[in-house]
Formats: sequence, C-alpha cells, structure tokens
Amino acid sequence: MENSVTAKRYAASIEERNLQATAQLLHPDVEVHYPQSGEFFKGKDNYLAMLSNYPSGLPEGSFPVVSGEKASVHVTSPLPFGMQIVTVAGSGNLFVIEGTANYDDGNSYNIAVILNMDDGLVARETWYWGSPFPAPRWREPFAE
Repeated sequence: MENSVTAKRYAASIEERNLQATAQLLHPDVEVHYPQSGEFFKGKDNYLAMLSNYPSGLPEGSFPVVSGEKASVHVTSPLPFGMQIVTVAGSGNLFVIEGTANYDDGNSYNIAVILNMDDGLVARETWYWGSPFPAPRWREPFAE
C-alpha cells in the first residue's frame, strides 16, 4: 500500500476509534512516543493494549470520509472522547497528522502526530498535545 494512503487510513482509524483498522496499519515493531509524558510504547500488541484500556472506553464512531489531503468524520451522536483530524500531509516515509482531541473530562487539545513509515505500515509515531490559549493582544494588528 502506498504510504500516503496508509497515513490517511491511519488518521481515519484514529478519528473513528477503530482499533481493528488501526491494528492493520501498524508495523509489528511499532514505536510510539509521547514526549510530553515521557511514555514509550514498543510493539503493536503493547500499544493496542494500552489504547484498548482507555478508562472511559473507545466507542466506535461513524466511518470517515477521506479525500485529497484531508480526513473528516461525521459524528451523529455525542461521544465521551473524540478526535477530529484536520489534515494529513507528507511524502515518502514521513507524514504529519493535525487535529484536535476532546477528552471526556472536558479538556480539548490541538494534536500533531508525526508518522514514520516502513514497508507500507506505521513504524513510529510521535504524539504532541497542546492546550489552546488566548492570543496576546499585542499580536492583534498582525493576525487575521
């Protein structure tokens, strides 16, 4: 499978919380890094076990629509946890997923996920979460 197709499908599987689809796109020796918490997950089985033990569960969402460089999902019912993918971009073996994550505790974060591919599968992920914050007033004249 072409890496760009894999990256888009992977982003969609994350957004719809479909662990079966996610599992099919992970390299058996995947390495997943969460630099902000210092966590490191090695191997597909270990990473999927961590994901499947999310405290409030990972409910199934509706299936995504993927076209061009964007992936989006249309959710018809409220979910306790949700990710919305805004863009999937990259080439070769390196891709970036951008979006938002809304947690069941009410917190929302901007996310960036760096994917490294190997043999058409996701071999390494690095996740970053950033809390939204108000823009400083001094930048107002320069921003749109």
